[in-house]
Amino acid sequence: MERLTREQRLELYQRAVDKWGFNSQIDQLIEEMAELTLALCKYKRLKTDIAPNKEKIVMDNLFEELADVKMCMEQSCWLFGDEKVLDVFDKKFEKFLGQLNS
Repeated sequence: MERLTREQRLELYQRAVDKWGFNSQIDQLIEEMAELTLALCKYKRLKTDIAPNKEKIVMDNLFEELADVKMCMEQSCWLFGDEKVLDVFDKKFEKFLGQLNS
């Protein structure tokens, strides 16, 4: 499958809201963030607690959860207002750069 354009993804996000509702999409983001949290914990334990033959499974799961959260975040930014999110992001990034440079 070819990568979808941003416009195509936004259209699909709208269809999801129309089909399942606004609150269910927020619930989905919460669920995906929790799954990413678990995947990151397993990643951190790779070197100590998880058998080496499980590394591929852990990494595949991590990439899947990162993609799920990225998709849900893009939809959430669109739902709440991309421009406002970008404005706040710019301010946060400026602060981050200041911290790096101090």
